[in-house]
Amino acid sequence: MGHFSGSSEMHPEDLRLLTGGFAGSIRADERRAAPRRCVSEPCTVVAFNGSEFVRAKGAVRDVSDGGMRVTTSLKAQRGSNLKVYLRLGTVVGDVRHCTNNGDGTFDVGIAVEAGHGIVRRL
Repeated sequence: MGHFSGSSEMHPEDLRLLTGGFAGSIRADERRAAPRRCVSEPCTVVAFNGSEFVRAKGAVRDVSDGGMRVTTSLKAQRGSNLKVYLRLGTVVGDVRHCTNNGDGTFDVGIAVEAGHGIVRRL
């Protein structure tokens, strides 16, 4: 991780950069506003637990125009703010759900709002 000097913020729709132009398979779900694309992208997840920043390794499992699903050892609280560090830059979003996988990992659904998208290295 590190500081991104000279970085620019992108819209949530630009999460498609993780799929190489949506090359991954699409998961259909009629409740969703945008289809999810399967990816496998290593990441680091950072959360603030009230007294300190907590970091954990993870992997982005799918992305859509409005969010992503990350598998990590970090148990995140609904509504909390997370930073997800990727090779392309940093995604900032809010936790929508956190599901225990029963193996020491959690699937974290992160909503990425306009104005809180990828901060990309230039």
